[in-house]
Amino acid sequence: EDGGHLRDALEASDPEVILMDIQLPGLDGFELLRTVRSSLKSKVPVVALTAHAMVGDQDRAEAAGFNAYITKPIDVIKFPSQVEEVLNRNPGPGFA
Repeated sequence: EDGGHLRDALEASDPEVILMDIQLPGLDGFELLRTVRSSLKSKVPVVALTAHAMVGDQDRAEAAGFNAYITKPIDVIKFPSQVEEVLNRNPGPGFA
């Protein structure tokens, strides 16, 4: 889906955590995160997902307000504990 469609879906839902690809068509993950953080969903933890991890990307994601940063391909063994860790932290922007 494109970022605009996802923005509309988020406004109509009440998620416990948002797993967001950074590179979305139409509206990238950083732009969509700004929308989430300025909405009633501002306290929902948001995890950045990316297949194109470059030096400095994790720092950029943290500075933007993502709660965690996970690179693809996702390790299916580690992924549940990574998401659980995010859910167990106090929600809000920034990595712990």
